[in-house]
Amino acid sequence: MKEMIAIVNPRAGNGQGHDIAEKVRARFKTSGIDLEMIETQSSGHASEIAAQQLRNGNKDFVCMGGDGTLYETINGLFQNGTPQDVNLAIVPIGTGNSFLKDFDQHSRNLADKIVQNNLRKCDVVETIHANGKLHWVNIFSFGFTSKVGATRNRRFPNIGTIGYTFSVFLELQRLSSFPVKLKLDERLVESDATFISINNTRFTGGNMMMAPNAKPDDGFLDIIEVQKMGRMELIKAFPKIFQGTHTSLDKVKTYKSKRVEFFFNQSLDIMIDGEMKNIQPISMNVLPGAINIYA
Repeated sequence: MKEMIAIVNPRAGNGQGHDIAEKVRARFKTSGIDLEMIETQSSGHASEIAAQQLRNGNKDFVCMGGDGTLYETINGLFQNGTPQDVNLAIVPIGTGNSFLKDFDQHSRNLADKIVQNNLRKCDVVETIHANGKLHWVNIFSFGFTSKVGATRNRRFPNIGTIGYTFSVFLELQRLSSFPVKLKLDERLVESDATFISINNTRFTGGNMMMAPNAKPDDGFLDIIEVQKMGRMELIKAFPKIFQGTHTSLDKVKTYKSKRVEFFFNQSLDIMIDGEMKNIQPISMNVLPGAINIYA
């Protein structure tokens, strides 16, 4: 019997997290997988669980929840440096779950993938900020997109991915640009931007293909720079994001980089893997293939 630690958010899926996790455990057991389920009790608890279980010598994890649970689990696993040979299976329960769209999670039953040890390397991004560091695997975005994320979390937390679309049109009423300066490897980029999105995978907000050329295991970040746009320009551009064709627009610039340096003198609101954080970013770099994902 293969033993794994399952970190479960019982409040995910409109409070159905516990019941869904129990059904998954029963299904896994018939495949020869024994899950030790540990439920989170509060914000940040998934990080504590992951860090403690890693110290206990466990290397096989299942994350059951939404984007926030995955974000916390990753940060717990990388709390004390890059872990070795850690494997992670993901059971999406919450809304969004954009990260898994790059891992063909529907191709076979997840239990079969685990039993067959079907693993794919995934980059992890380490970000240094004024008060410490954090890690992420999907998206790091600021400007208009972070405002949309904050509105979605505050006003539409329980209606799935359509909540992001509603939030886009609400935030259009307050549309503004901001000056930004980034160093991408050795290239300096300065812009009056509507938003900047730094991506490890293709999707955000469920079905929005923010970075159509991103790959989670190529060792690079895909940076999407949307320069200053008027309200009508952005409205016309918005539908293109669902097919990833927005990157062909004149005011959308794309870059690939292994490292990013920031030049902000104050903290700002940032959307990181579906979570909202207020930090002053300093730099970020890719940890190539730092975690294994069952896929």
